[in-house]
Amino acid sequence: MRAWILDESPGTYRLGEIAEPTLGATDVRVRVVASSLNHMDLWVTRALPRPTLPHVPGCDIAGVVSEVGPEVTTVSVGDEVVVNPTVSPLAEVVALGNDSPLGRGMRIVGEHRWGGHADYVTVPDRNVVARPANRSWIECAAYPLAYATAYRMLRRARVQAGHTVLVDRKSTRLNSSHQIISYAVFCLKKK
Repeated sequence: MRAWILDESPGTYRLGEIAEPTLGATDVRVRVVASSLNHMDLWVTRALPRPTLPHVPGCDIAGVVSEVGPEVTTVSVGDEVVVNPTVSPLAEVVALGNDSPLGRGMRIVGEHRWGGHADYVTVPDRNVVARPANRSWIECAAYPLAYATAYRMLRRARVQAGHTVLVDRKSTRLNSSHQIISYAVFCLKKK
């Protein structure tokens, strides 16, 4: 498949051909329609952290399911999806539920495992959700890691209903994500 490839870190990307990752029994392969740049894409070129090489970056991805593993029942070939970039081991998903991104086994697509700046990305079936019909491909590829980061930060801070959350009003995806998650998930009052 065609991909942006990092052969050394620190290093620079090159556009080239690389073999597709193996499809596991509960994995889905997604044909990437849109992927957006994230600071993570720059950090791995500076070895912050140094990924396993060769590496394919890209945390924020939306696309169409092109292949499913033999045990996948939740999505089908042709489904339009958004990729959740936080991949947790199934045991942590069962034990921690929505807090599985706080577990020690959590890995980020595009940082710890190959990402979506390629023709295809392969992730567990539990890491894709249906693309909202009222959102463009570009919009869907603009938010996944920012929202996952905001959620993890708010959970680590042990924010609960009734707490006050200060959100810097600068217009970044992460700050907007904190604000939206604070209101929606934690039922905080707007000040």
